[in-house]
Amino acid sequence: MQAISRPLTQAENREYRRKSLLEASVRTVAEQGIEGATIAKICAEAGASRGMSAHYFSSKEDLLAACLSKMFADALDIKREIGADTGSDPLTLIHRCAAASFQPPGFDRNVLAAWQAFTSASRYTLRYREIIQENSQQMMAFYLHLFSEAAKTTPCTFRLNRQHWGCWHCSTVYGAT
Repeated sequence: MQAISRPLTQAENREYRRKSLLEASVRTVAEQGIEGATIAKICAEAGASRGMSAHYFSSKEDLLAACLSKMFADALDIKREIGADTGSDPLTLIHRCAAASFQPPGFDRNVLAAWQAFTSASRYTLRYREIIQENSQQMMAFYLHLFSEAAKTTPCTFRLNRQHWGCWHCSTVYGAT
C-alpha cells in the first residue's frame, strides 16, 4: 500500500486497516493455502491484532470471501479502466485487457497462487463457487460488450457463446494458447 503524507481521517483509517487485512489474506492464502490461512497468520502478516480483524470480519470465512471478492473487483476495475479508453479501437482494448491479466498490479505470484487456492476450494466451498460464478458473469458481460464493439468495426464470423467464453476465459486466466 502506498504511504499517506497526512494523518488519516477515521474513515480512511478504517478503510486502510480493512484493505491491509485483505492484502495480507492474499499473501497468506498464497503461502499457506485456504486451510493454512488462519486469522492469526493473516493478522500477523497485516501487522494487526486478532481483535482488529474481528472488528471488520465476523469469521475467517467472511474475511476470505471478502478477499476473493476484492481480487475479482480489482481485476475488473483494471479492465474497466482500460475499456474506458475511447481513443483505442475495441480489438486493441481486448488485447490490452488480456495482457493486463498477467501484469502487475493485478497479477503477481501471490495473486496467482491465491486464485488457484480459491478456485480449488470452490469445488467444495459453495460460498467461493458463488463468488466466482457471480464475478465471472460480470467479467463475461464486460468482455461481451468489448467483443460486440469490436465486431462492429472488425470483420468477424465468430459468435461468442458461453462455451467459447469459457474457453477464452480459461485461456486468459491460465495462460493457455
